[in-house]
Amino acid sequence: MADPVNEIRVEDAEILQHPIGTLVLQYVDLVHAGTIEVAKRLATTAVQAEWQKEPASEKKESAEFLKKMLPTKANLTALLRSSQSHSVLIIEDGKTATLNLIQNELRPGGSGTTNYTTSTTAIGFAMEGGEWKLAQ
Repeated sequence: MADPVNEIRVEDAEILQHPIGTLVLQYVDLVHAGTIEVAKRLATTAVQAEWQKEPASEKKESAEFLKKMLPTKANLTALLRSSQSHSVLIIEDGKTATLNLIQNELRPGGSGTTNYTTSTTAIGFAMEGGEWKLAQ
C-alpha cells in the first residue's frame, strides 16, 4: 500500500473538536448502552453488510468484547483531555483515519520500584458519502 500523500494529525483534546471525535463518543456511548445494532449503523456500508452476516452468537461476543475494550463516553472524554495520556487521530488523504487512544499508568511497585504500563486502542474510520464512518 502506498504511503499517504497528505497526513493530518489531531492530538488529545483537539480530537473532541473533530467530527471523528463526535462520532467516536456517540459510538462508545451506544456500545456501553448495550445497543450494538444501533452503534453499527455508524459504520461504513461494507462493515454493516459484514455485521449482518454474523451469527447472533458472534454478534453477542463482539458486543461484550467492545464493552470490555472501549472506554465509556465519560472516560474517553477524560482521557482525551488528560495530560497523563497522549492520543492521536491520524487522517490519511482525507479518506481513512485511525484514532489511537494511548493510556499510561504509573503504579508503585515493590520496595523502591514503579510499574509503568501503556495500552493503545486503535479505532479505524473511513470517509463514505462525505461523512466519517466507523471502519470496524
